Amino acid sequence: MTEFKIRADQYEENRHFFLAQYFRDRYDDALSTLPTISSSINITRMEVWVTNVGAATEDNRNIVAFADLGEYDPHHNSVSGPGTSAPPDNRINNLIFSGPNGGTVVNPDDIRVISNVNSTLGGLDFSSGSDYENVENARRLRSNEYTFNPSLGFISLNRTISPTRSLPSPSSMRSSDRKSPTRWVSFQVISALPTAL
Repeated sequence: MTEFKIRADQYEENRHFFLAQYFRDRYDDALSTLPTISSSINITRMEVWVTNVGAATEDNRNIVAFADLGEYDPHHNSVSGPGTSAPPDNRINNLIFSGPNGGTVVNPDDIRVISNVNSTLGGLDFSSGSDYENVENARRLRSNEYTFNPSLGFISLNRTISPTRSLPSPSSMRSSDRKSPTRWVSFQVISALPTAL
């Protein structure tokens, strides 16, 4: 293994993002057997959406991205999950599906109209910007605007985005045990890759 150093001022801020806490938690372990990556996940399909600040009119839509969607250890106090590490899955907690510890927290039908999102989620004690992001006129990035690592669960944008812009990224993944069905998981990017100093 070759050691290297990257000075903090050379790190590419706001370009590299994990897709879920699961991937961040497993990043070091997955790379511990280089050159082989130890991961049971293979992301088979990816979409990346950003807040549209230009005049783009193709591939636009209104979206709501949740920080806890697909997360095994959700941070919002009314969302419950198993608490033990598990791959991202929309049904792993009770945010939008009935979970093992109670009913659904958010009824997706109540937030289908974009003008109702903030009042509905605010009434459930969700905070815009930390628990969810309501993005009107989001733009889907073209596949040449980013890359993703299907085993390590991170995306790298070809250009930096402003910290005030949202970056929701749904993906489809399959576990290597072949018994698990392919599942579409929607979640908001939760953290940048760790910096190397």
